[in-house]
Amino acid sequence: MRYSTIEIFQIISALLIGTIGLVLIASEIYKMIKTKKLSYRIIIIVILTITSVALITYTFITMNTLYNTWVLLNWLTLLLEGVCIIFVIYLLFFDYKKIKD
Repeated sequence: MRYSTIEIFQIISALLIGTIGLVLIASEIYKMIKTKKLSYRIIIIVILTITSVALITYTFITMNTLYNTWVLLNWLTLLLEGVCIIFVIYLLFFDYKKIKD
């Protein structure tokens, strides 16, 4: 089974985005534990955890089993990637202290 260049790029980007999401989750949880403050960002972290794990798991499962339904894989992967990117950007660049000022 041969993958095209676009498919390989899609798989690599999905795994990369999922991994970045998980690393960011770990750092945000570490910051919350270190400062001993829980904020509303925990909801975003939970959603990002679910989507990152789903993205990585779905990509690994479908890389070899659902080759014939690539259109479904492509749209679902793009949806999960979009959700992950939105929450990663929010956690990286928007701080609730900056918004209050």
